[in-house]
Formats: sequence, structure tokens, C-alpha cells
Amino acid sequence: MELIIDFHYCGFLGHIGVTFLGGIARLFEYRGGNVTFRWKTLLEEIRVNLAQNGFLSDFGHYQKPWDGNSIPYRSDHQYDQQIIGDYLRYQWLGRGWVNISSRLQDAITGKVRHR
Repeated sequence: MELIIDFHYCGFLGHIGVTFLGGIARLFEYRGGNVTFRWKTLLEEIRVNLAQNGFLSDFGHYQKPWDGNSIPYRSDHQYDQQIIGDYLRYQWLGRGWVNISSRLQDAITGKVRHR
């Protein structure tokens, strides 16, 4: 099984899309498939964002992430409810880029912490 990810028609890739794409790629690999990213088909502004947030380096690209205006990409191989809950609360939900109430934020992070 092979999954080829081509970004030729991708004009925007927000943090929710990045999370979904990373999850699909890791699930495909976990089930024995081979994932190939066609990095050269990325628009430069998307490439910079994926480099900055760590997605590129997590998937074997040469560029290391740096701090900036993006949510750091995580690929957890072990479940640690405190680390994942804090990441969700302070990085993913807490920046105000996902428009949800504080009660819903609490419910989401509470589910992770009380799994």
C-alpha cells in the first residue's frame, strides 16, 4: 500500500488540516503502508508554515522547527494525558484560533485528562 500526498492543488493548509493530514499519514504507516510526500508541490508559504510548526521535520524533511506564529505539530507515540491535555489547552485551543467557548475547551481537555 502506498499513499502519495501531492500538494499541487493546496492553496491553504490550516492547523486543523495539518493535524488531520499527519494523523492520516501516521495511521497509514501504522497499518503497514508507505507514505510519500511530494514536498516540491507545496506553495512556499505553506512550506514555511509546515517547517515552522515541525510537521516537515516530523516526516523526515531536513528543516528543523522554530518558534513563531504557528501551533507546534505533535506526533505522540505514547499517551501522556498531562502533556497532551496541556498541549491542547495552551497551544491548540488556547490561542484563540479555534472559535469555541471556554466550557467546550474545558470539556475537550477534560476528556483527554480523564481518559
